Amino acid sequence: MKKVSTLLVFCIFSYLLFAQKEGRMVIPLNGEWGVNHHDSNPPKTSWGTPVESTSEEIRQLLESRYASIFQNRSPRCLGSLYFIWASGWNLTPTWFSALIEKNTTIGINGETTAIADALQRSWTGVSPTQTAPVVTDIYINNTKPLGNNIRVNAGATFTGKVDATDRKSNMMTYVWEILKDTGNRSGGTVFTTKTYVNTMTASVAERGNYRLYVYVLDGTGRAGTANAPFQVQ
Repeated sequence: MKKVSTLLVFCIFSYLLFAQKEGRMVIPLNGEWGVNHHDSNPPKTSWGTPVESTSEEIRQLLESRYASIFQNRSPRCLGSLYFIWASGWNLTPTWFSALIEKNTTIGINGETTAIADALQRSWTGVSPTQTAPVVTDIYINNTKPLGNNIRVNAGATFTGKVDATDRKSNMMTYVWEILKDTGNRSGGTVFTTKTYVNTMTASVAERGNYRLYVYVLDGTGRAGTANAPFQVQ
């Protein structure tokens, strides 16, 4: 409700300010303009689960789209808004969120993601002093989710791995979480652990669809993210 109210106030104020001068106006409410929506035919597993991009892939896409859309914008264009600033569930907790959720139980505290870095660079031309860790790939049993259908046996141990670096060479920690792939938290957390290396091992006893999430933290309030859908058979 707070987000909707803020947008409504912005629209009304802008209309009153510019309507008398031009008789009309253009307000681009560009909320998810930088990120491929999970309803817009993204890559999927054979069982129909959309594959989410890593936080670094999202950052690159967002910045390139902003540059192409707004570099030659009309003077009547007031600017752009990013619709989901805080953390929020939209199929996953990380698909659009500029901040990750606050969940001290598993060791994350609302850190900002590469989306926030991209927005600052796009809107101000200045990069943040600290930026989110660069997460480029995630694997389960050495297999990437994109273009593959990752399956593991119920009760069998499997390995998760993430490729990540930090531009400032900050020491990184890794928070791993397995959730049932229900599109919300109704399935609950199946597994969580925190490591100081980029690998982990886990097993899931119950058959079904899941996602392995990793939050890569740099200790400065920034986080890189990735997740991999997989099926337990």
